[in-house]
Amino acid sequence: MPTTRSEGTSAGASASKPTEMEILTKILQTQQEQLKEISRKLLMDKVMPPMTPDLLESLANSCSTFTHDPETGLTFDIWYKRHKGIFLEDGSALSDGARVRLLLRKLYSSSFSRYARFILPKEPKDLNYEETVRNLESLFGPEESLFRARYNCITTTKRDSDDYVTYAALVNDRCEKFITGTLSNDAFKALIYLVGLRSEKESSLRTRLLNQLETEDVSKINLQLFMLNESKRLSRVQEDASVLEREQKSVKVVQRNKYQNQKKSSQQSQQSSSSKPEHSANSKQIPKTPC
Repeated sequence: MPTTRSEGTSAGASASKPTEMEILTKILQTQQEQLKEISRKLLMDKVMPPMTPDLLESLANSCSTFTHDPETGLTFDIWYKRHKGIFLEDGSALSDGARVRLLLRKLYSSSFSRYARFILPKEPKDLNYEETVRNLESLFGPEESLFRARYNCITTTKRDSDDYVTYAALVNDRCEKFITGTLSNDAFKALIYLVGLRSEKESSLRTRLLNQLETEDVSKINLQLFMLNESKRLSRVQEDASVLEREQKSVKVVQRNKYQNQKKSSQQSQQSSSSKPEHSANSKQIPKTPC
């Protein structure tokens, strides 16, 4: 029997209508997603308490103000190592911008002014927390090079004012900065070579070699070739200095002879001028002999 138009329409509508199982499945999926979202919010509220002005002030009071003084070892990396947990753990509820403001708030006024000029034309608020920390480490980090740190390590001596615990801490700190794993054989030879130049007359050579080694890639230095070139350079400098010294001595001799000649000539002219009046006076006193 042929199917009527109304029957075909009813069959199509029933085919497109979702079944009860599909409806239940969709409801369960929606409920699961809602439960996950609720759980996530509860967990975030438990781990990250809401930021309040009291929290910000409490964190600020927990940090000492950073003052840059590299001569006494007060560098940003040392200060940040001490307070890093306050910013990242205790201050985990802070937004990135609030964490940056808290960090810059703990800079001494002169240090902040220097940092603000350093990042121009940008402003402190334009940089995120990680960029701010990197800039501060670069600007207020240790001023000594790796080679100088190694040199200081090998030449470490105990001062009379230091006790043994202070001296042990100094040795430990300098040895940590030495980083032996990245030191090549030639670099170590150059370091030992410099340490052996202890005479006062070699102070200029020691200073020059140390500065030279700081400006080059120490790991690629060939000590023999390096010292050969330096020896040749020093020989040329000494020869040039000797030439200049001889010329200066020659000039001084000429000037001294010229002065002595002028002085002798002046004395002779004075003697000649003084003898003429006496001669004329004597000639007037002697009477003429009559004829």
